[in-house]
Amino acid sequence: MAELHVSKKTIRQLFGNMQGKKFIIPDFQRPYMWDEERCETLWNDIKEFHEDELRKFKDAKADFDYFAQKGLNYFLGTIVSYSGEQGNDENDEKDAENPKIIDGQQRISSFFLLLRALYSTLEEDSSVNKEDKDDVQKELVSCLWDTTGTGGSGKKPNLSKTHIKSLVATTTEDNGVLDNILQTGKADDKAEDNYSVNYRFFKKVCSEFVKGNPSEWYYLCVTILDKCIILPIECNTSETALTIFSTLNDRGMPLADSDIFKAKIYRMFDMERKGEFTEIWKELTITCDKCNGNLSIDDVFRYYTHVLRAQENDKTKEVALRKFYTSPAETKYSKYNLNNMCSIDEFMREIMIIAEFWQDISLMNPNEQPKREEYKISLEAHKYLHCLKSYPNDIWKYATTVFLMRNKGDSSFDKKFERFLKKITAFLFAKFIVSPGRDAIKDDIYGACICIWEEFDFNINSDLPKVETVEQNILETKSRFSKSILLLYAYLDPDQTQLIPDKYQVEHIYPRKPKQSNKAQEPCLERLGNKVIIDKKTNIQISNEYFGDKKEKYQKSAIACVRELARYPGNYWKDEEIDKRESEIKKRVMAFFKEEFEQFSS
Repeated sequence: MAELHVSKKTIRQLFGNMQGKKFIIPDFQRPYMWDEERCETLWNDIKEFHEDELRKFKDAKADFDYFAQKGLNYFLGTIVSYSGEQGNDENDEKDAENPKIIDGQQRISSFFLLLRALYSTLEEDSSVNKEDKDDVQKELVSCLWDTTGTGGSGKKPNLSKTHIKSLVATTTEDNGVLDNILQTGKADDKAEDNYSVNYRFFKKVCSEFVKGNPSEWYYLCVTILDKCIILPIECNTSETALTIFSTLNDRGMPLADSDIFKAKIYRMFDMERKGEFTEIWKELTITCDKCNGNLSIDDVFRYYTHVLRAQENDKTKEVALRKFYTSPAETKYSKYNLNNMCSIDEFMREIMIIAEFWQDISLMNPNEQPKREEYKISLEAHKYLHCLKSYPNDIWKYATTVFLMRNKGDSSFDKKFERFLKKITAFLFAKFIVSPGRDAIKDDIYGACICIWEEFDFNINSDLPKVETVEQNILETKSRFSKSILLLYAYLDPDQTQLIPDKYQVEHIYPRKPKQSNKAQEPCLERLGNKVIIDKKTNIQISNEYFGDKKEKYQKSAIACVRELARYPGNYWKDEEIDKRESEIKKRVMAFFKEEFEQFSS
């Protein structure tokens, strides 16, 4: 039964009652990412709050301990955790009792570094009143470590029993840094990891504060321990905690499905190979990050689901990633559960192939061949990939990934890939012209994935769009898809021998805002024939000039269909010219559709 407990606690109450327990940062969490700037903001906010409260205390001439209880509080936010489930800390018999942090790990890790810096500063500085120093040190000891002894002067910190432990799936050295700092109070001066950088910052500002304000040091520590408030939300299951986290976390990115998968896979390896897996995952992260926001690790896992589905002849609708890869036994998707993978090494190898393939496509550089030998991507293939990237949704990527995994290693992959891309481009573009929307093609794509796995080629089981219907609707294409049609038209020009810049724009040949508007002579601005694909720089240069003034700049364009505009006679762009150009667009694109449609029946 799902249960949760919500309370309001000070830092002293939250950290100081952890004797025999510790906060666990689960292995599926992201690494510690707070930088020095975030820590500086935290420090400045707390210091400013403290100074405001201290000023009130001095003005009122009140007892500070009384004021610490009655004054304002500084709210740090929520911490979402769960306990009651056995985790994966094999060396800790009480692991089930330890709270696992789902939300707030960055903040709570930073506070441990701050408390350790406070303690270290008190150890090293002799200017603080001894009685105040002893009182604060005892409280900090209770917050940071388990203690030995019976209390009072006999209460000693057990430095090896810190109240936080990170199990994040990163290198052993990264996780060891936090433990080392909390145990020794020292950080390598040359280390660039976030733990070390932030601890050095906290140590510096604490030292500066105590030197400049020795009489206020005790009050600052009391402010941090007793007036900084956290709202812990404690759950009895991980699912409850994750649900609450997703609901609360509208300020940042929710925990990704791939973070959960990382943890599950990490646990499958023995200790000797955990580091090896971590390096593979880092490489996967770097690969996706290089795609300028066009690829996430979740995307890679999603594309791979369609490879697995194709192998199983599964035509059912797509399901949520977490359900697909983590469904328990005796459920519909249990065969795809990560724990049931025959070889997790092979699984990760294929995940990396998919990630690197989509990185190659995202960077779109035909002059730099992929580093993997399993496939090659020709210039012609890049042209059609560019067209598909302009398509209104990403469902084409499912079939493309299945084609990759079925045909990788084939000596003629590049030629087969060109053929595949031309067929899928023709089908998807024609289908969208007739029936716009994702739902119109989902079943076709799911069936095509199975066909690709069985026959190594793209095919569909349903009827192709009727050529006559496509021809009737092509010039009425909605503006959101006209950009895709214009890009395809540009690439179908036999003189277009290089890739069009990725950041192209749609130019209105007769401008939307001409220098001197004559409504009586203005053509229909949004007709397809009044638009052309153009590079951003040229589009800015020609601005709202008339056709005759643009022709010289058109002539210098690297896009063949733009240069063609410069050969139109006359200096005015009117309805007759738009009619002529629409006829050319329609003729060229329809010829492509008809030719490719014939390939489906061949």
